[in-house]
Amino acid sequence: MKDVMVADPTTAKASLSAPPVRQRRARRSRENVEGCIREAARRLFADRGYAATTTREIAEQADVSETLLFRYFGDKAQLFDAVIIEPFNQVIRKFTMAQTSFHGPDAPDLYRLVFDLLTENRDLLTAIVIGRAQGATAADHHSPSFEPFFQAGLASLNAEYAAAGITPPFDLDIGIRLTFGMMGSAVLMRDWLFPPGDGARDHILAASEEIVRRALRVPLKT
Repeated sequence: MKDVMVADPTTAKASLSAPPVRQRRARRSRENVEGCIREAARRLFADRGYAATTTREIAEQADVSETLLFRYFGDKAQLFDAVIIEPFNQVIRKFTMAQTSFHGPDAPDLYRLVFDLLTENRDLLTAIVIGRAQGATAADHHSPSFEPFFQAGLASLNAEYAAAGITPPFDLDIGIRLTFGMMGSAVLMRDWLFPPGDGARDHILAASEEIVRRALRVPLKT
């Protein structure tokens, strides 16, 4: 008769009651943690808006504690400024500095560049517009600054009119701001404003450029 091995009941009971060994998560660098928070916040703010996004949700998405989020960014308003407002302002500043001339024969195809710039940063622009409506840019927060773009465009247009010896027919500053608003609306509300087929980039830009040429630019000599 073969010997039968009988398990020690004490050992069996101990193995069943022993807690599972938890793997310790590798320590992340400050840069990695901050990057995760920024990415999660930007995504949620763009998808849901400022009011509907909570810091708890952002922390969960970033896989950090809410306490750590506050330690890095202070509060939700400061986080919104850091991941939405300031990056957008940087985009506008860099774009404005890169354009040595806004008008004239050597000017780049500015309105196409602006349209593409806003399209590429549509998530930031969407979050800013929704956040503004929900109170994210109150008096104690920063607002998006389009002034560098407006002032550079205005200076160039004024110089163009002065060189032609013509007095602008209306307030060019207002005209530039309305033009920018038109471009931003075309980007944000593209699916609503244009029926299928009419919302193609080139169609929108061709019409926009003609409107701007007739309204803002120095009249062509006939």
